[in-house]
Amino acid sequence: MTFDPVKYQQKYVKYDPLVEVAENFDFSKLKSAESLFSGCERLQCIPKYDTSHIESMNQMFRGCYSLRYLPLLNTSKVKDISGMFINCYNLYRIPEFDFSSVRHMSKAFQGCEDIESIEGLSLNNVEDMQGTFEGCVSLKRIKDLDTTNVTIINRAFSECYNLQELPRLNLQNAINLNMTFNECRSLKEIKIENLGKVSWMTETFYRCSSLESLPILDLKSCTGLDRPFNYCKNLRKIHLKNCSKILYPFEIKFCESLRELILEGLTTGFDISDIKLLEVNYTQLFKSLGRFNPSNASHRYFIFIHRSMENKLDTSIAKSKGYKVIYR
Repeated sequence: MTFDPVKYQQKYVKYDPLVEVAENFDFSKLKSAESLFSGCERLQCIPKYDTSHIESMNQMFRGCYSLRYLPLLNTSKVKDISGMFINCYNLYRIPEFDFSSVRHMSKAFQGCEDIESIEGLSLNNVEDMQGTFEGCVSLKRIKDLDTTNVTIINRAFSECYNLQELPRLNLQNAINLNMTFNECRSLKEIKIENLGKVSWMTETFYRCSSLESLPILDLKSCTGLDRPFNYCKNLRKIHLKNCSKILYPFEIKFCESLRELILEGLTTGFDISDIKLLEVNYTQLFKSLGRFNPSNASHRYFIFIHRSMENKLDTSIAKSKGYKVIYR
């Protein structure tokens, strides 16, 4: 039986969500499976169709709330899996699909609450990972994830509360890291490298409450930080390199275990008034700063420090670089 996706959508999806689909559909000439089973709320599985010519599986199973598992489909030509499994709440396992041709996978697994592990997926050409694993609350480990070509990785792992294991991520083409690891409460270590193109970091590690260590972050292209480390309660060291392009003041708060802070080349103000650091580390911090650029607006040269440190610090180094230290 030749498969007509338009007629299928009209006949089944809109009026009578399926529990099963026929095995004799001919998919062999189908190039797009976009939204094919979207909205089939009772669908639990599909037969192993010939999907060898399909190039897009965009939102293919979106909203298939009852979907539990899938056969190992031929995905060698698929380039787009954006939203493929959005809100497949009961999907508990992903076969080792060949996603080597995939470039777009934004929100691919968003809201897949039962998946505990992602591994064996060939993802070496992916460019867009926005929200890919967002809301995968049971996800514990991701293996073999190649991010070398990824440019968009905002919210990729956001709200993966139980995520404990990530591979090393090469982010050499990533543009920004907005909320990338937001609410990854179980991650103790995040290995990221090559941030040379990152221009903005908003709540990147926000509420990563178990996070203990980060590598040195080279921010040579970064112009803005917005609460990137707030509520990282177990993080002991933050070392940022090449901060001279950061234009706006930022805050680092609720990092109660922080013992070392280095902001190499920074030329704008910042607020660490919630943190109690040892004096020796303040000295190290002040030495790491760049000279404040007077062309910036005047309110940007303030350094806010916890009031308990007043009269205990030698702030002459900071003052010599054009900063004004305020205790509060």
